Amino acid sequence: MDQFNSFNISRRRDDDRLIPLDKWDEIESALATKNDKNTAIQQNYHDFEGQKKISMLRRTTIVYGIFELVRHVVEEKSSILSRNNEILQNICSVDNFLVRIIHDVDENFDTSWEVTGVLMKCPHLGLRLNSLNSFSGDIFDEDSTGRNVEAEIDDLMSSEKCSQIRSESQNQNQKHGMEVEMRVCHLLGRLFYRIFSSNSNDNDIGIKLHGKGLSGADNYFPMEAQSANEEQDCLVSNISLYSKNDEGGCNKANLTRNSSNDKYLKKKTSQGSIIPLTELGCSSNVWTLVKNLIDCGLMDFRPDDSYPSLQVASDDIHLMLRDPGRFLFSNESILAAGQNDDTSFKVIPEIVKDKLYGRGNEISTITNAFCRVASSGESAALFIRGWSGCGKSSLVSNTFVPIRVAGGYIVSRKFDEVSTISPLSVVISALDELCVLVRERNSKEELSAIQEKLVRDFGTNLPKLFHALPNFRELFTAEAASCHLKQQQHISNGLNFEGLCFAMQCFMRVISSESRPVMIFLDDLQWADKPSLGLVHTVLSDIKKMNTLFFVGTYRSHEVQQDHVICRFINSLESFGVEITHITLEGMIEEDVNALISDSLSMFPRICRSLSSLLYHRTRGNPLFTIEFLESLVKHNLIQYSFRERRWVWDESKVKDEELSNNILHLLTTKMGELPPRRQEALKVASCFGSQISKLALEILSKSSKYTDLSTELDKAAREGFLELVGSRSSGEFTAIKFHHDKIREAAYGLINKDELDRYHHDIGMVLHLNAHGDDEEELIFSIVHHINCGFSVLLKCPSEEQISIAQLNLRAGKKAIQHSSFMSAHSYLKVGVELLPEDSWENQSKLSVDLYFLLSKAAYALGLIDDANTMLKTTIEKVKKLEDKLDVYFLYIKTLLFKREFHEAFETCRWILSELGENLPDAVGDDNIDATSLETYSMYSCLTNSNFLKMKQNKCQRQIAVMKFYNQLITVTYHAASRQMRQYYICKWAQSNLTNGCCTLTPNCLATFSCILTNWILDTKEGYRIGKIAVDMMNRFNVVAECAPLVYISVYAYVAILVEPIQACVDMMQKGYEQAMSNGDTYMAASNLAQKIPKSLFCGTRLQALNDEIRSQLTRNNGSLHTPYWLIYQDTVSLLIDEDAMSPTIEADLLDRQTAVPLDCLDCLSFLRLISSYWLGQYERAVYYAERKLGNERSKFRIIASEFYHGLALIGMFRRKRKIALMKRIKKSIFELHGAAEHSQWNFQNKEYLLMAEMTSISNQNKAAIIDWYDKAIDRAKRSKFIHEEGLACELAGCHYSSVGKGLIALRYFSQAKECYRLWGSRMKVKHMEKQIQKINATTADQ
Repeated sequence: MDQFNSFNISRRRDDDRLIPLDKWDEIESALATKNDKNTAIQQNYHDFEGQKKISMLRRTTIVYGIFELVRHVVEEKSSILSRNNEILQNICSVDNFLVRIIHDVDENFDTSWEVTGVLMKCPHLGLRLNSLNSFSGDIFDEDSTGRNVEAEIDDLMSSEKCSQIRSESQNQNQKHGMEVEMRVCHLLGRLFYRIFSSNSNDNDIGIKLHGKGLSGADNYFPMEAQSANEEQDCLVSNISLYSKNDEGGCNKANLTRNSSNDKYLKKKTSQGSIIPLTELGCSSNVWTLVKNLIDCGLMDFRPDDSYPSLQVASDDIHLMLRDPGRFLFSNESILAAGQNDDTSFKVIPEIVKDKLYGRGNEISTITNAFCRVASSGESAALFIRGWSGCGKSSLVSNTFVPIRVAGGYIVSRKFDEVSTISPLSVVISALDELCVLVRERNSKEELSAIQEKLVRDFGTNLPKLFHALPNFRELFTAEAASCHLKQQQHISNGLNFEGLCFAMQCFMRVISSESRPVMIFLDDLQWADKPSLGLVHTVLSDIKKMNTLFFVGTYRSHEVQQDHVICRFINSLESFGVEITHITLEGMIEEDVNALISDSLSMFPRICRSLSSLLYHRTRGNPLFTIEFLESLVKHNLIQYSFRERRWVWDESKVKDEELSNNILHLLTTKMGELPPRRQEALKVASCFGSQISKLALEILSKSSKYTDLSTELDKAAREGFLELVGSRSSGEFTAIKFHHDKIREAAYGLINKDELDRYHHDIGMVLHLNAHGDDEEELIFSIVHHINCGFSVLLKCPSEEQISIAQLNLRAGKKAIQHSSFMSAHSYLKVGVELLPEDSWENQSKLSVDLYFLLSKAAYALGLIDDANTMLKTTIEKVKKLEDKLDVYFLYIKTLLFKREFHEAFETCRWILSELGENLPDAVGDDNIDATSLETYSMYSCLTNSNFLKMKQNKCQRQIAVMKFYNQLITVTYHAASRQMRQYYICKWAQSNLTNGCCTLTPNCLATFSCILTNWILDTKEGYRIGKIAVDMMNRFNVVAECAPLVYISVYAYVAILVEPIQACVDMMQKGYEQAMSNGDTYMAASNLAQKIPKSLFCGTRLQALNDEIRSQLTRNNGSLHTPYWLIYQDTVSLLIDEDAMSPTIEADLLDRQTAVPLDCLDCLSFLRLISSYWLGQYERAVYYAERKLGNERSKFRIIASEFYHGLALIGMFRRKRKIALMKRIKKSIFELHGAAEHSQWNFQNKEYLLMAEMTSISNQNKAAIIDWYDKAIDRAKRSKFIHEEGLACELAGCHYSSVGKGLIALRYFSQAKECYRLWGSRMKVKHMEKQIQKINATTADQ
């Protein structure tokens, strides 16, 4: 043995020991037999069963090692082994093996030792067992996975001898290999029998079998010394374990064991035959393994379930090690509960329901998609489609652990077909839970940084997030949250849908990052609606690409058609450039079904294959259907547990002939129909609440006599697998009970008679209504109203008093839904409330009627149901007599008119209301009157200092505030329904009213619009700028940034401050105006700010591709809106500057044909951008045409100055070609205008003045030094102002000048600089142009 102790010494541990297999077995067996007598051992093992299991695991490990060694020998040397049966017997002899263990083993019975390898003496081989996890822990743990063993073989034979044997083996017939494998299987089966029998529970039997050691047990296998033919005869007569079964008449094809043979074996025990290992305390799988190996000795007469190869047997042994709870110690709990042969005991298999089979590729697809999001920082979506029950939800759930480990936040929700909350609320609740996760997963320092970013980004809008997300306060300290919550009290109506979407988009920008990506999983998208998916869409398609969101959605493919909202949702995401991954989930393949059944029945997969095949063809591999079908077979006793054989048995012919439903829903319905009536009733009640019923609703219902035993019956249903408890993250207590699967809920809901469905829901709702009080009723109000409204047909038969009461309840629910931005739910509640009003409600229930109609109109408007809102508002206006009682109604009514583009009606309605409120607004006003009113207002304001404005008294009269409110609306309408002069007049009248009546929260809007009049029409830039800045200050003074910022920012920074302050700063303020309008849900003002921001961004050299992306986003989101013509014009201009060759002729013609359908300013915008694009293309005559063209009636001083710049450059370009002296005078006018503008803002305009001067000097052939100086000054000034495109333009024109005077090398330097500027700007068109100029100069230089 010393020669083996030196084996692979470099890889041995210091405490490794080698002992013969026979010696090892004696010590292992002694540990088992002396357990009850040795106190020391009892201290080392938990109990007798624990020691037995540890011993069995060690024996199985050795069996695996021996098997792999022998298999290696057979694969390498099968031809030699086939010629000599004695060699095979010697190789498989117990004396041929040594066991490598950790620590020594002596009479003290040290139990800490563990098997680490097996050695074979002849041929000289060693196998090291590398275990990834030890079995030395709690082997009773159900989650224990045993040993994941990797076998590593070291061939100790000389390389020369190995080569010789391999050479001989390659020349032999392949048939010899199969014969050798069968003989080896038989011999190993005999050896393994001896190893496993030593682990017997029966000490007498154990001692009898191994009293002389393993080698002494050979007399139980008398065939060993016989010839091959004699051996086969002996095996056929004595060891074949299959014959007719006296219990069920099953033959060997049915995989049902022969009990009569068991009797034979028992009888033969005294005669020297083998005893079934199941009688010695081993599991049925161990006995199956050994017996099927032994049966291989029958060669051509071996039974069907004997092993076909060594590889299959190796797989079974490895399976016992990898999952001992199922395959090595299987069914022990059943034996204990059934008390051995008590066949009356009903046994239910532990069917595996929470494990995925065959979904490895899909899991990799999901995790890889998440990793791409985390690494790129860009959001992406993944959609999983498949039939109900195919495991879509389980698939996603199995990715949660690795994603959490990677640092991701995970929130998941599911939509319900029947639910008391709206789909939009489902998405909002997911985002609300995200707040809790952020709180739990971040340190104090990280939370502090998040708080600062939230406050900075949201500013005065922060209270809206507290309002929309209840758990948002978790991100702040108690003191900070209290401060913000005080501001929240001013929010009564919540965010509308657009505002909510934008707020959630900004929230995600702060919360998510590459290090903390967010995964949102929404299950059953087929039951989502447009608003809920619209919210997800907004967050995913963030144009700034600042969100790191991984969205996963699942849906039933057979319930989604091409026109479904999901398909439109996916297509829209693709148009926004969101990366999308699709997974189509089919049923499990037959091999995976077999694995599921194998795990559930704790039987080797090969034994279950025929049963699995039957189930696969009935269920098509649908996991839910397969599980339910398997349970049904057990329930109908088609699969039974045999206590005699300690395993599950079945009759394949009966399973095949059984007439069970091929429809999962019908199968579940039948299963529920066999339950007690009260339990069925409880399931029906729970199903009315959707996928889950809250604990509170359960408690309230249980208070009534009708549902007294509801909780008890649902608890029983949970134990039967229909339901499961939903726990709380914080308290650990259950908060709801949910159905285990949607199909189970559908089956329960289907138990309710359709004729009784309305009454069923109505009764549930009324019980909740009558038994819930105070906070409980407030928490359950949506659920209460939902159930009562589902029984609307029952409501119509109730007395009018009860109908009015329910109408008031719907009004409460509608108000709460609007506060939570759930306008779809609010609309449904309020609509029912209106339908329940009696015919005389406007006379006898006036306030209730007004509230219901107005809030219903508001919800309809928020949902885009403009015609419905308009109709209901008209009805309200007609029914309510006093103007003061319907001012809010009129205000919303005018909004609907604007949306419907009924501008004249909106204009006249505004004027009429203002006249009724005491404002003198004549139908027609002459130019002289307009000028006089303007000068009068100008005088009134110019005499007031800044401090006078800030000290103005605040007007709190509601009537006068209403005047300001409708003036504000009138000014918006005039952009579409009145001339520039009339708008000027109305703005001045508004400004006068503001001074006369005192300031209010709308004063900033009034001052901002009046500053536009002063700057652009009265042409006093200084005074206009002063009034504009006062408007901004007063907005902060009254804390009305949220309400006023959109109009104030667009008025002040797009028309006034842009003449004074750096244009980039003004663009930033217009962006803030856009964001504030979106936070308010005011899409019109948001688009108006953006419509001014984009051309200003173009003018200050913003990267063209970024502009193009923003324009495309607006076209996709808001195509068909009032601002669509602007987006089309901008897109045409920007795409041309990027890489287009010609302008689109259709846009201009389309706008001219529809002058009444577009904003009047749009035509001026078209001419302005045509001027710019024509110049950049070198089309100077065309540019001059657009510069001198007069369309529309808008006057913007900034646009005039910008037009003068390009007009002057175009005239100079024309002069270079035609040399018309008359053009010089007009060029000088442009220079004069730019000089005046530069006096107010050198940053914005001085580089343009310098460039015009350089060009003017160049064409005048004046002082050459002056020419150089002007160009360099223009380049330097443009660079300092960060106008990359105008820096490039100045370089280009300088290069043209030097090229024209023959200084090619200098021109080349300027052209190269221009090319780089244009590259940074993103204009491929100009880069190509510069490359041509450079090539031309290079060619000229080469010729010289």
